[in-house]
Amino acid sequence: NTPTGIERTLAVNQAGQVSSIEVSLDITHSYIGDLNVTLTAPYGATAALHQRAGGSADNIVRTFTAATTPALNLLRGPAMGAWKLRVVDLEAADEGKLNKWGLRLVVQ
Repeated sequence: NTPTGIERTLAVNQAGQVSSIEVSLDITHSYIGDLNVTLTAPYGATAALHQRAGGSADNIVRTFTAATTPALNLLRGPAMGAWKLRVVDLEAADEGKLNKWGLRLVVQ
């Protein structure tokens, strides 16, 4: 139950425009309905990856694409800079861990 959550950053050093984006996520948590997960591009646009869905299901281990998560299309812009993943747990009692995350960009 920490509204500020955690934030992790990946630096992209390649210039150009993002034409395709995938985000891989591995979170251990006993009640994924507590979680909000967002990705922010270097220029400030944000896409929600997970918004308190899944109820009492355990863990989020999946890859988000524009086909499965249309909000990722909002992040098609400049690739270079700091990409930020934020995970927020909005309820008490359950705990979790961001095990790893990855970003795959196709840049033109």
